[in-house]
Amino acid sequence: MQSVELVYTCKAEDDLDSIFSHIAENSVVNAFNYIARMRSAIENLSISPYMGVSCRTKGIDRDCRILIFEKYLIFYQVDESENEITILRIVHGSRKYQNLSMGSIH
Repeated sequence: MQSVELVYTCKAEDDLDSIFSHIAENSVVNAFNYIARMRSAIENLSISPYMGVSCRTKGIDRDCRILIFEKYLIFYQVDESENEITILRIVHGSRKYQNLSMGSIH
């Protein structure tokens, strides 16, 4: 894949906002740093889009992949025909995610 575009669904953007807000309750600086590191990990998908595990191996009947970032699971889809990676959701690993609503692109 060449020049891959990263696209976030509305739900993924909301997830990032929630993560930021939760961390910012203790430290806004830490929240900015954490989200920056998370986005950097996500940007690595443009270099190696299949680094995450298949959703099917985790019991999710959907064509997606999961990138693990610290305590969070980043759900995404790779569309080679469009040279696009869509970030679907970002959830804490302790959440039950098998029936998670993935959202739509904004």
